[in-house]
Amino acid sequence: MTVDAGDILEVVARQSFGGTEDVVNVFQFELQTPTSLTNTEAQDAMSEIMDDFYNNFASIVSDEVDAVSIRISNLSKAEVYGLFSWPTYAGGTATADPTPPGVCALINFSTGISRVTPRKYIGVLTEGNVEGDGTFSAGVVTNLTTAALQIIGTIAPTYGTWLYGHTSPKTASFQPVISGVVSDIPAYQRRRKQGRGS
Repeated sequence: MTVDAGDILEVVARQSFGGTEDVVNVFQFELQTPTSLTNTEAQDAMSEIMDDFYNNFASIVSDEVDAVSIRISNLSKAEVYGLFSWPTYAGGTATADPTPPGVCALINFSTGISRVTPRKYIGVLTEGNVEGDGTFSAGVVTNLTTAALQIIGTIAPTYGTWLYGHTSPKTASFQPVISGVVSDIPAYQRRRKQGRGS
């Protein structure tokens, strides 16, 4: 099988905190290249995009966080390609004490359509990233802004060109993101509460 123009791939980026708690984000990308890609080429492209995105902020993520796998599926063709290793990203490198896993930095992406706003919860960070007033440091905002800008607009890994976005039930179509905002105010993701699992 091939991946054709307009196909939407879903990528589940999985990490682990302390070897027991899942730290997961889900992304969707639409192929823009008119020429079809092989499944292997598309899988390599997704792995490369994830690797580049996460490497932007490895230095602010706790060294208790390890990269686990990248799961790739073709939503347009209802195909699951399987689990793949991260090319180079191995996890966080920050050595200060970690914050609770549910406390995350937040990237709010916009598609220009009301209430169609993909979010990415980034963590687990460390106490070294937190200011005295409880907000995240300027370094956190800078690193995550760099990562966000990398997946806004046309993304060109080794294979194909892609758009990051979300298949919205509201519009029944794929909506590419057009902007992103990083807040210094910690966000909380309940499914990352310790002991809850994935």
